[in-house]
Amino acid sequence: MGAVSSLLCSVVGVAYPTYASFKALESDGKDDDTQWLVYWVVYSVFSVIEAFADTFIFWVPFYYELKLLGLIALQFPQLRLAATLYESYIRPMLKSQERKIDSYVDETSKNLKKKVSDAVTKQGPAMMMAAMSAANSPPAETKKE
Repeated sequence: MGAVSSLLCSVVGVAYPTYASFKALESDGKDDDTQWLVYWVVYSVFSVIEAFADTFIFWVPFYYELKLLGLIALQFPQLRLAATLYESYIRPMLKSQERKIDSYVDETSKNLKKKVSDAVTKQGPAMMMAAMSAANSPPAETKKE
């Protein structure tokens, strides 16, 4: 049952909310946009936690069944579960660390841009020549046995 529940969690937790988010973005109102943004923030936080706790989660009986129920509950605006988790826990935590996170993101972004730029400058011409050479050479024939 765990494999089926895991698949259902992916469908319920990602596929449906993706389509619902699309519909929200296409609608005129803003409330449904906010609801789905809050859902995605909560979902993302739990996904990160789940990635680190994966070794222990394996031992929790009916974990995926409980997760499935939680994902469904997060999607019902009437229950306000996603909004409550966001307002009570996630938002205060992110607000208190916002400057540190922004600084880290800025620094990481600058470093990554520099590394990519350096790699393209140093390796770009050789990569282009290799690609052009591969494009101009005849395809290798496969041996038939």
